[in-house]
Amino acid sequence: MFRMRRTWVFKMVESMRIIDLSKIINPQTAVYPGDAKVHFETEASFDEQGYCLTRMHLSTHTGTHIDAPRHFLKEGCGVTGLALEAFVGPAVLLDLRPLMLQPGQEITPQTLEPHRDAFQRGARVIINTGWTEICPPDAADHFTDHPVFTPQAIHWIADRRPLLVGMDLPSPHSQLQRATHEPLLRAGIVLLEGLINLSSLPREFTLIALPLALENLDGSPVRAVAMIPPRLPR
Repeated sequence: MFRMRRTWVFKMVESMRIIDLSKIINPQTAVYPGDAKVHFETEASFDEQGYCLTRMHLSTHTGTHIDAPRHFLKEGCGVTGLALEAFVGPAVLLDLRPLMLQPGQEITPQTLEPHRDAFQRGARVIINTGWTEICPPDAADHFTDHPVFTPQAIHWIADRRPLLVGMDLPSPHSQLQRATHEPLLRAGIVLLEGLINLSSLPREFTLIALPLALENLDGSPVRAVAMIPPRLPR
């Protein structure tokens, strides 16, 4: 019985489509203004040592990444203090593209209210504002001119206690960082930022976005992917 069940699960997983939701990280990767740029340094090469080894210099918030509570809460836990269950499981896509959000436009509680069913306690909610389609991640104003969540909208989300909130924005707000991070992190909500390819997703899918096991650190790049069963329409 165990073998049959195990085989069925493997077949189901193997039949799924996998969509990459992560930005490529290389020395050309755009970073948040003021953050360290990505730099790769050769530690060993095939010509000299007979093998390849590279040292990476980058911020913990480079590319597609998660924020740990320690990012804004001095007493908050780091990446390894977060439950791994938050990063793997069913997710729901909230598509705000029909609103045609403009640069700098506010996302308010009134914007989110029609979608309150998505923000169930313990849910993983992925928000597609359409920003990466309007302004590519490598554009100079990608980090500064994006639509923004008002502090009131952030409290609206925090009050509903989803497990994880992800978005295609580099940050909930381009200026009011503490006011739009702290309520979520204090509520134990994982914040997943800088997602791409969200327009390829159905409303429901399986999310995998595991961070590196960086002890006591404030964030981590992730390789976020969506797993979609063939039976679900796009």
